[in-house]
Amino acid sequence: MDSHRDVIERVMTEGMAPGVVILVGRGGKTVLHEAFGRARTNPDVPMRPDAVFDMASVTKAVAATAACAVCIDDGRLALDALLGGGTRDGVRVLSPAALALFEHRLNQPPHRPRSFGWDVAPELRPTNLSGRTYYHTGWTGQSLYVDPGSNAYAIILTNRTGDHDRARFQRRVIAEAALATGSRS
Repeated sequence: MDSHRDVIERVMTEGMAPGVVILVGRGGKTVLHEAFGRARTNPDVPMRPDAVFDMASVTKAVAATAACAVCIDDGRLALDALLGGGTRDGVRVLSPAALALFEHRLNQPPHRPRSFGWDVAPELRPTNLSGRTYYHTGWTGQSLYVDPGSNAYAIILTNRTGDHDRARFQRRVIAEAALATGSRS
C-alpha cells in the first residue's frame, strides 16, 4: 500500500486538489496532522495544518453529533459509545436500534446512498477499517471517517470542490493510507 504522502502527492499532481490537510486520531490522541500543497495559487500560499475550510455537508454528521452532546452532561449519552458499539465502560448507552440508524440507507437515489448524515456506499468506505465505519464524503472536498473497530478517526480537508466519484475515491484512499500510518505511530 502506498503511504498517505504518496497518495496525496499523486492526487495533487493529477489536479484533483491543490492542497490537502489530514488529521488522524486513535484512542483519543492525534497521531497524524499534516498539510500538503497550496492553500492558494495566486498569490502562492502554502497549505498549513491550521488552514480554514468550508466544511459544508460534513457539518451534518458533526452537527448531529454535537446536538447529541447536549445529553452528555446529564449522563444520557456518551459520544464514545459510537466507537464502543453502543456501550460505555461496559454499560449499554445506545440501543442497537439507535446505532442501526447510522447505518440504515435512506430512500435516496442509488448514486447518493446516505443514512442520517453519513455515507453508506461500500465503495467509498476505506477497505482497511472495520465494516462498521461511519463516514461522510462532502461535495466541497471534505471527508470524515470514524471507525469503532480501530477506535480511530480521519479528517481529510481539501480545497477542491465537486461531486465526482474519482475525487471521493481518492479521499477514501488517502484515509486508508493515513489510518494505516496512524496505526504505526
